[in-house]
Amino acid sequence: MSDSNHNKPDNHLQITTSSSLLALLFIAVLTVTLLIYWPGLSGTFLFDDFPNLSILSHLDQHDTYNRVVQFTLSGSSGPTGRPISLFSFMLNDNAWPSDPWAFKYTNLMIHLLNGVLIFTFVRKLLITLNQNIVRAELVAMIATAFWLLQPLNISTVLYVIQRMTELSALFNLILLISYLYAREYLARSENRGLILLTVSMMLLVPLSIFSKENGALIFFYLLATEQAVLSQHKYNSLIKFKTWKLAFIVIPALLIIAYLIYYGIKTPATSFNRDFSFQQRLLTESRIMFDYLGRIIVPRLGDGGLFHDDYTISTSLTNPLSTLFSLLAIVCLLFSIFVFRRKAPLYSFAVAWFFSGHLIESTVIPLELYFEHRNYLPMVGPLIAISYYATNFSKSHKYTTSILIVGLLLTSIFSTYQNSKIWGDPLLASQIWASEHPSSIRSRQAAASFAVLNNDYAEAERQLRLGISYNPDDVSLKLQMLLVQCATKTLTSDEIESFKNTIKFAKYSHASTSSLIQLSQLVSKGRCKPLNTNDMVMIYLRAIENPGFQSHKTQHMLYYWLGQTFADQRNLSSAMEALDKAHAFQPVIDIPLLQAIWLSSAGLYDDSLQYISVARKMDNRAKNPLLKHSKRRDIDNLEQLIIKAQQKHNKILQ
Repeated sequence: MSDSNHNKPDNHLQITTSSSLLALLFIAVLTVTLLIYWPGLSGTFLFDDFPNLSILSHLDQHDTYNRVVQFTLSGSSGPTGRPISLFSFMLNDNAWPSDPWAFKYTNLMIHLLNGVLIFTFVRKLLITLNQNIVRAELVAMIATAFWLLQPLNISTVLYVIQRMTELSALFNLILLISYLYAREYLARSENRGLILLTVSMMLLVPLSIFSKENGALIFFYLLATEQAVLSQHKYNSLIKFKTWKLAFIVIPALLIIAYLIYYGIKTPATSFNRDFSFQQRLLTESRIMFDYLGRIIVPRLGDGGLFHDDYTISTSLTNPLSTLFSLLAIVCLLFSIFVFRRKAPLYSFAVAWFFSGHLIESTVIPLELYFEHRNYLPMVGPLIAISYYATNFSKSHKYTTSILIVGLLLTSIFSTYQNSKIWGDPLLASQIWASEHPSSIRSRQAAASFAVLNNDYAEAERQLRLGISYNPDDVSLKLQMLLVQCATKTLTSDEIESFKNTIKFAKYSHASTSSLIQLSQLVSKGRCKPLNTNDMVMIYLRAIENPGFQSHKTQHMLYYWLGQTFADQRNLSSAMEALDKAHAFQPVIDIPLLQAIWLSSAGLYDDSLQYISVARKMDNRAKNPLLKHSKRRDIDNLEQLIIKAQQKHNKILQ
């Protein structure tokens, strides 16, 4: 094998000394990682943290088991609900609001643990390739140092909800290490080796997938490892092992590819209220792949952070022209996997690994286009190859190579430390991100939000007006402007009427629905004059008619808050009708309970008890058996209160 090092093994003393020195250097890398991330731990919760963690405030406060089960199974971030990740958050706190420091600290500890696992995996992989221990440990340490200190990982480690990404990677790394050791055991006993492989897969694949769906990419990581690196290994001739690989790796990988193709055909991106079509997404992602790779290989000192919703969309192969070059380059890279599989297996491994790692989030599923955290595990492959080939030069190049490696590591340390300090100061971070991404809607919203928290309403208005100037058709920025004007008491009737006309044909955005809720809450408390409940009813009715707001989840939210607005007007009939429609779009047990409270307050006790019956049936028929009867205490207590109120009412009438 061309990449193998066939030098004579060092003697035991040399190996021990070198390994000890590398161990000290590795501890130093872990320590530096801890220190440069430390300033970022003082940051706050951000964006998706709130909808995922605020559920803690609505859980059963009497029964700890119920509270844990309810939160763990409450996830809506993906098809699995990601219960492993949600459970891990309860280890930090089981109440809300909470202190973000502990959550971020836990994320950092997981990141360091993942670094140890990457070192272990790379070391074992290279030893399997017949590299001597010192060489394997040196490459493993360099690759791990590049990964631990990589600025791209900031938005995974310091963004609390991205623990989902970290945990999925953690279980995948444990499985990869287990796989290499179990594979080696095949030489002693094929049957026992296969049992170890099977147990590892059956245990760790579900843990990874139920942390985040990206865990399913483990089959592709294993394929990349097998076909690019281990394809000539002696164990491949074992018939049972060949059959095992077909059943446990190849077939699952093919099923995932088939699903993605089917999903892409049946579910175009336009149906998910995105600003790009299915074809535009694929074209744009081809350019984004090289943006990611460039930032992995040469860390940048700026242009990081959470907000990349301003990324230029590719509308055709030649608009922009870089789209065509990117697609051609991807085709060449994928072809090169097979060309160099024998001559340079670690190169082929790196290319296959990187693109495999982006199969779910960067292809047909209509997610947002660009997020740094998507590279958390995919970057490992390229970093292994870079570290290996960088240490493979002849002696005449060692000095130059060493300077280059140290220079890149120092750049990573400086950049990550600077970014960490920024993440630790949310107001400063929002201002920097808005300046780096001036046309980003989210960056302007964040800058305005943190300005409001700092009581700087003039700055909030400035940021929103700049955002609107770049995005004149965006309704979420205009909604946030209304919220600021509510606070400053500068809202006018003309602006209210203008917004009513805008909302009917506005493009959908998640931020617009959350801002509508905030607006409703202010109006309900009389804190947004001259906007009143009649205006809010009209706004909700026009939003309900908007073609871009037709998803079941959005219609559920709109009808729910329309019902709340009618309730503020003491219009019980309309409020009940709106909540019935909200429940029809998305059945939620809290809706019939709320309706029961409203009806009971109006003295309609029999009708109220009918809605209690609806809630009880839902509680008994929960699809997840662990959630059955989780609301029984709340239902029983409310039912008893209604019955007592009814009895008291009947006594008065007598």
